[in-house]
Amino acid sequence: MSLKVGSIKAKLKLIADYLEELRPLALLSRNQIISDVYKYRTAERLQELIIQASLDIGRHFLKELYSLDPKENASVFLELTRMGILPQALGEILAEAASFRNVLVHLYDKINPNKVVDNIQLVLRDFPAFSDCIQAFLGSLEANKNNAESS
Repeated sequence: MSLKVGSIKAKLKLIADYLEELRPLALLSRNQIISDVYKYRTAERLQELIIQASLDIGRHFLKELYSLDPKENASVFLELTRMGILPQALGEILAEAASFRNVLVHLYDKINPNKVVDNIQLVLRDFPAFSDCIQAFLGSLEANKNNAESS
């Protein structure tokens, strides 16, 4: 196992920072976001970055701890659920977010602006929960390691 805890914590910090940058957009109306190209593109890009950083963390856990390499992004969160790192409901929600990330990246010419605005609230709700689960899992790994060393 070569889990890079420092790298995971750095990505968790990035997610927290991106969430803070996204938070002010949640206070604006749909029209205020969609009518301002800079606010709209900021909403798109921050969501993409948050989802991608979460996928990176998930892929790292799956590869290093379980020798798994899901081919599809949505499968990353579903596998994290199967491994007990994420609760079922959250894993399913994040799998949908991973699919939306694919739209942002690959189908950028077909994005529904209303979906981007609607997802702001979802991202602000669900990705702090993801971060909490990852931090709790890291804590349990550390506790297990300390217990093993003291035995």
